[in-house]
Amino acid sequence: MKKIACLLALLIAGAAAPAIAANDVAGVVDSLWQALSHGPGVGADAGRLRSLFHPQARIYGLHYENGVAKTVVRSAEEFIARQAGAGERGFYQRGIFRQVQRHADFAQVFSTVESRFDAAAPRAEFVGINSLQLAREGDRWLILSLCATG
Repeated sequence: MKKIACLLALLIAGAAAPAIAANDVAGVVDSLWQALSHGPGVGADAGRLRSLFHPQARIYGLHYENGVAKTVVRSAEEFIARQAGAGERGFYQRGIFRQVQRHADFAQVFSTVESRFDAAAPRAEFVGINSLQLAREGDRWLILSLCATG
């Protein structure tokens, strides 16, 4: 329990978290949220993101325009480039609930996340659920697709 509290404190503070095994489905998902998190004036960790996604991965984002849902589809590289761009404010994301279904070399993960623009904010700016599909290639798991809402 103490170890979890320390890791959460690091994530909320925006400090570098310890490396997580890429051969563990849950570890890949945790690494994704850590790689996306960043302080103001910097972007997400593009190198780390590239190591988590299959080169042919697709990212589906549900966005709202005038109250109407619209799906945007990006390649992994388009998604990474967009996330790696420096923004005026920070972005801190962490998983708060996860359900993993795994069969052989395929896994489906539902991950509920909360996001903040300020690491010290007492409440999340928004909470969303993400669906990830992963495949094991050799000794590591790679994200094949990410469907995100928020």
